[in-house]
Amino acid sequence: KLRRHDISVTVDATQDIAAAERQLLEIARRQRNVVQDPPPKAFIAELSASEAKVTLRYWVKTPDWASATRAMRQSVKDRFYPQQAAEPAE
Repeated sequence: KLRRHDISVTVDATQDIAAAERQLLEIARRQRNVVQDPPPKAFIAELSASEAKVTLRYWVKTPDWASATRAMRQSVKDRFYPQQAAEPAE
Protein backbone atom coordinates (compact mmCIF):
# COMPACT_ATOMS: atom_id res chain seq x y z
CA LYS A 1 0.00 0.00 0.00
CA LEU A 2 1.21 3.50 -0.87
CA ARG A 3 0.85 6.82 0.88
CA ARG A 4 1.01 10.21 -0.84
CA HIS A 5 2.84 13.22 0.55
CA ASP A 6 3.21 16.82 -0.59
CA ILE A 7 5.98 19.19 0.34
CA SER A 8 6.09 22.81 -0.80
CA VAL A 9 8.65 25.55 -1.12
CA THR A 10 8.18 29.24 -1.75
CA VAL A 11 10.35 30.91 -4.35
CA ASP A 12 10.56 34.50 -5.46
CA ALA A 13 8.44 35.00 -8.58
CA THR A 14 11.43 36.51 -10.36
CA GLN A 15 13.40 33.28 -9.94
CA ASP A 16 13.35 30.38 -12.38
CA ILE A 17 10.28 28.49 -11.14
CA ALA A 18 10.82 25.64 -13.61
CA ALA A 19 14.30 25.15 -12.12
CA ALA A 20 12.74 24.83 -8.66
CA GLU A 21 10.40 22.16 -10.03
CA ARG A 22 13.32 20.27 -11.58
CA GLN A 23 15.31 20.46 -8.34
CA LEU A 24 12.39 19.07 -6.31
CA LEU A 25 11.99 16.20 -8.77
CA GLU A 26 15.70 15.44 -8.57
CA ILE A 27 15.51 15.32 -4.77
CA ALA A 28 12.62 12.84 -5.03
CA ARG A 29 14.52 10.67 -7.53
CA ARG A 30 17.49 10.42 -5.17
CA GLN A 31 15.48 9.29 -2.13
CA ARG A 32 15.46 5.51 -2.03
CA ASN A 33 12.07 5.30 -0.29
CA VAL A 34 10.24 7.47 -2.81
CA VAL A 35 8.28 5.29 -5.23
CA GLN A 36 8.87 6.11 -8.90
CA ASP A 37 5.59 4.55 -10.09
CA PRO A 38 3.48 6.61 -9.84
CA PRO A 39 6.16 9.19 -10.57
CA PRO A 40 6.75 12.23 -8.38
CA LYS A 41 5.26 15.47 -9.75
CA ALA A 42 6.24 19.08 -9.20
CA PHE A 43 3.85 21.91 -9.96
CA ILE A 44 2.99 25.51 -9.15
CA ALA A 45 0.40 25.32 -6.40
CA GLU A 46 0.04 29.08 -5.88
CA LEU A 47 1.28 32.13 -7.74
CA SER A 48 1.26 35.80 -6.83
CA ALA A 49 3.06 38.84 -8.14
CA SER A 50 5.89 38.35 -5.67
CA GLU A 51 6.22 34.61 -5.08
CA ALA A 52 5.31 31.11 -6.19
CA LYS A 53 4.52 28.10 -4.06
CA VAL A 54 5.98 25.05 -5.78
CA THR A 55 4.75 21.67 -4.55
CA LEU A 56 6.33 18.25 -4.91
CA ARG A 57 3.87 15.36 -4.73
CA TYR A 58 5.35 11.92 -4.21
CA TRP A 59 4.41 8.44 -3.01
CA VAL A 60 6.05 6.09 -0.54
CA LYS A 61 5.23 2.66 0.82
CA THR A 62 3.16 3.09 3.98
CA PRO A 63 5.74 1.48 6.33
CA ASP A 64 8.42 3.85 4.97
CA TRP A 65 6.33 7.02 5.22
CA ALA A 66 7.81 8.53 8.39
CA SER A 67 11.47 7.95 7.50
CA ALA A 68 10.95 8.99 3.87
CA THR A 69 9.13 12.15 4.92
CA ARG A 70 11.90 13.12 7.33
CA ALA A 71 14.55 12.50 4.68
CA MET A 72 12.64 14.49 2.06
CA ARG A 73 12.11 17.43 4.41
CA GLN A 74 15.80 17.52 5.25
CA SER A 75 16.85 17.32 1.60
CA VAL A 76 14.44 20.06 0.56
CA LYS A 77 15.51 22.24 3.50
CA ASP A 78 19.18 21.77 2.65
CA ARG A 79 18.57 22.74 -0.98
CA PHE A 80 16.08 25.61 -0.64
CA TYR A 81 16.62 26.93 2.90
CA PRO A 82 20.25 26.21 3.76
CA GLN A 83 20.53 29.06 6.28
CA GLN A 84 17.33 28.29 8.19
CA ALA A 85 16.79 25.87 11.05
CA ALA A 86 13.04 25.39 10.41
CA GLU A 87 11.63 22.80 8.03
CA PRO A 88 9.72 23.76 4.87
CA ALA A 89 5.93 24.01 4.90
CA GLU A 90 3.79 21.00 4.12
